[in-house]
Amino acid sequence: MEGAFRSSGHPELGLLFFTLPGAVASIFSRRRKVMLPLFGAILAAPLCFVVMRLFFTPVRSVWQELAWLFSAVFWCALGALCYLFISSFFSNGAR
Repeated sequence: MEGAFRSSGHPELGLLFFTLPGAVASIFSRRRKVMLPLFGAILAAPLCFVVMRLFFTPVRSVWQELAWLFSAVFWCALGALCYLFISSFFSNGAR
C-alpha cells in the first residue's frame, strides 16, 4: 500500500491533510460555509483523477483511486464542518 507517509507505517494519514483546504475554503466563503467547499472538492475530483492517471505511475487499481478520491472529498467537507464548529464555538463564547 502506497501513500503520503510511507515511512510512518500509516500510509493513508495523508488524507487528513484534505481537511485543510476545506477549512480554508470555508473561511473565504461568506454564505453556505460547508456547501461551497464541498462543491469545490466535487468539481476538483475529476481533474485530480485525470492528473493522477496521466502524470503519475499508477500503483493502485482504478477503483482504489476512486475510493481514495471520494474519501478526499469527505475529508474536505469535514474540514469545512470543523471550521464552522470552531468558529461558532468561539462566537458563542464571546457573548
